[in-house]
Amino acid sequence: MGDSTQWEYKWYRDEQELPADESDSSRADRNIYRIHFVGPSHSGKYQCSGRPTRGTVNSPISDPITLTMNWEIPKPELSLDFSHGETYTGERISLSCRVRGASSGWKYLWYKDRQGTELSNPDNSRTDGSSYTIISAALSHSGQYWCRAQRGSFYSQYSDPLQVDIHDLPQALLTLQSGWTDLFPTERVTLRCELQGDSTQWEYKWYRDGQELPADESDSSRADRNNYRIHSAGPSHPGKYQCSGRPTRGTVNSPISNPITLTVNREIPKPELSLDSSHGETYTGERISLSCRVRGASSGWKYLWYKDRQGTELSNPDNSSTDGSSYTIISAALSHSGQYWCRAQRGSFYSQYSDPLQLDILGKLVREKKKLFTDAVMISD
Repeated sequence: MGDSTQWEYKWYRDEQELPADESDSSRADRNIYRIHFVGPSHSGKYQCSGRPTRGTVNSPISDPITLTMNWEIPKPELSLDFSHGETYTGERISLSCRVRGASSGWKYLWYKDRQGTELSNPDNSRTDGSSYTIISAALSHSGQYWCRAQRGSFYSQYSDPLQVDIHDLPQALLTLQSGWTDLFPTERVTLRCELQGDSTQWEYKWYRDGQELPADESDSSRADRNNYRIHSAGPSHPGKYQCSGRPTRGTVNSPISNPITLTVNREIPKPELSLDSSHGETYTGERISLSCRVRGASSGWKYLWYKDRQGTELSNPDNSSTDGSSYTIISAALSHSGQYWCRAQRGSFYSQYSDPLQLDILGKLVREKKKLFTDAVMISD
């Protein structure tokens, strides 16, 4: 419209002309209408028109601008943008401040532990509009936070306080869940990585001899994803195992756990079977014990016993008992004669069968005849 000094201006609210004393009448910026202190009476549809200085006709009325006046000073909402419950050192944390339903133009101010003193911008933090970001959380970042919004010379209320608690990442604990550290080919073992809290809040990493294992080697089912299973031990499995955890959707890992070292023997073991007897021959009525042993292997074995054929495990008749690595015949009978085997079981793993042991039970008549013959020899001597 040219130089504003060539025009005089009229102002309207809801199509009613406003008194001249409500407008800014200074010559320098008389085309500006200022509301110095907003109140309920200022809501409405504002328009203006102009007339040339010393002219007699007004310009067409302008397009309207509608101002709405809220009845209360706004109180912003403060929230923590984080996907899991606990917040740990080293993680990136963002706080968000928002004036709900209000128009743009806000600047946000941030406070910690007390209102009134605005947060500075330390090296590991930054303020960006409505967000306050801690790039690498430390224990010292724990505390109460507030925000408020500013627009021009106007300030919102303070938000409600938000308590932020930063925790040290817990130490991962690696345990042997099932199986043994001294393994044989095809044997199974399960390792468990344990961290404080619900295991579903964590993602897990596994290491062997300091090298991270591929994810497809671990059990990734949600129910027990903190387990690492070896389903069939082989030459690639010996080594020192460790684990670490990371909060779900987090960015930092816990300290690496204690190690557990697994060894894998080259061959499936073959137990040794022996007869615990102080004399060469065995007679009816005597107590007999057979012993089975996996030489040099760790504990955890259950022993199985067989007679006359492999594959069909011995039952436990009234006059016999199995006790760990021993099979005891309490009172030998002629029917106990035959070939015996044993083998060892640990979980779902089985050893080889032992070599067979032939057991011959002699009757009382044989023993009496031998005794008479021995006595006769002694008399003749």
